Amino acid sequence: MSEIDAKKRIKNKYYREFLDTGIIRYIQPEDFDKAINNIKGRQQKAGRAILIMLYYTGARPTEVLKIRARDIERQRNYVKIMLRTAKSGRARVLYFLCGRDKYMVELVEYAKCFMPDVLIFHQFVGKYHRKVKTKAGKIIERIDTTDKLRYHIKKWFAASMDDPVPPYFLRHNRLSRLASTGATDRQLMQFKGARSFESIEPYIHYSEFEAKKLAKKIK
Repeated sequence: MSEIDAKKRIKNKYYREFLDTGIIRYIQPEDFDKAINNIKGRQQKAGRAILIMLYYTGARPTEVLKIRARDIERQRNYVKIMLRTAKSGRARVLYFLCGRDKYMVELVEYAKCFMPDVLIFHQFVGKYHRKVKTKAGKIIERIDTTDKLRYHIKKWFAASMDDPVPPYFLRHNRLSRLASTGATDRQLMQFKGARSFESIEPYIHYSEFEAKKLAKKIK
């Protein structure tokens, strides 16, 4: 498949912009706030918790869906999260400051509601099926069978992003932000659970902020 054909298959405009310009647009804190506050219904607590996990850890959905209550633990001012392997990656332990972060505190409180060995995000495992909705003979909504988690993330971010946000974009967003703030290659490999530098290379690139910052040094 040619590079042009590959781009045509990418529906998310944030990916298209990165492929065309080499500059990625990050999910801003206010975008995340809107998305998480857009979660309603009986799965509100679970939805908020899994979105916090995906946004902060940059983990694969398959890794997050394996999380058990005992994998999330508060240790004074830190939250310790254990992530198991997925694909060819490594298991790893991640730490997050929680003293001033309300979302990390919320995640810990959610995990406390379960017995230690219980999978806490079982609601999002499997496929999502939705019938076509019509009005006056016209299709007004059509969602094909898809992963439950992918469907819900798209729905939640509809309040803040004008293009669908797939789970992988949350992963790319987190790792790229870490790279742009000075995280070393070794730190990125540990955070991602990578076995080689080639695995983290796609996340090391310019952000729009860095491009503007560099412009100030050009005289």
